[in-house]
Amino acid sequence: MKNKVKQLAAAFLIAVAIIVSVHPEPVSAAPSAPNNLYFVQWAKSDFTSFRVRFTTKQYVSGVQYRLTLTNGKTDFLSSHWDGPFSSGTTLTMTFYDFSNNRVRHGYVRTYRYTSSGRRVYSNWSNAVHISPSPVKNKVKASIVSSKSTNVRLKWNTIYGCHGYNIYVTTNPAGKWYWNQSTRESSTATSAILKTYKGSKLKPYTTYYVRVASRRKRHGVFCKIWFPSTSFWNCRFKLTK
Repeated sequence: MKNKVKQLAAAFLIAVAIIVSVHPEPVSAAPSAPNNLYFVQWAKSDFTSFRVRFTTKQYVSGVQYRLTLTNGKTDFLSSHWDGPFSSGTTLTMTFYDFSNNRVRHGYVRTYRYTSSGRRVYSNWSNAVHISPSPVKNKVKASIVSSKSTNVRLKWNTIYGCHGYNIYVTTNPAGKWYWNQSTRESSTATSAILKTYKGSKLKPYTTYYVRVASRRKRHGVFCKIWFPSTSFWNCRFKLTK
């Protein structure tokens, strides 16, 4: 944990993008809650590290970050990162080396110091959705039978997700085609591929598969981010 905190501290200090001015005096009134926290990108292709960002809308003395699991349990609470930060300061935080099999929500809150040195916090910000998908070595493809061109896919569970979407392509740098969705359960971790773009799978063709976790929030499916637009977590070729 000490190494993780050190990494987070270093990432945070590097990520302070803009500091316009410094407020001359501590302010005792609690700042308002940030409402513009958003996911930036996966910092590693294995879904273990990621970045979030927000811009301050008022002077604050510092910030603190929190990650929760989908049941609301706190998974990580950062140290306090003192500024001060003026209004209009853009802050990017990189989280390193977290497990890649759980959906999380990220939050940030700001604070100010009173004249006695006590921190007065804002409420926590809007939630940012952080949903990993299965990594390349966790998705396996196998032929259903010698008499069939159907392919069975199996992958690891992403705890806290609401099922999976499966996309297929023959060119990962090009367009991806939705193939099917599993039932809305994180444990629905297998599927049968029978077709590609409406036709049977062809021999001697390399197919790339993207198994993407999906997650509902307030009844609506959230956007799922990938390490790159050409990301794939499985590929296979039929030999006959």
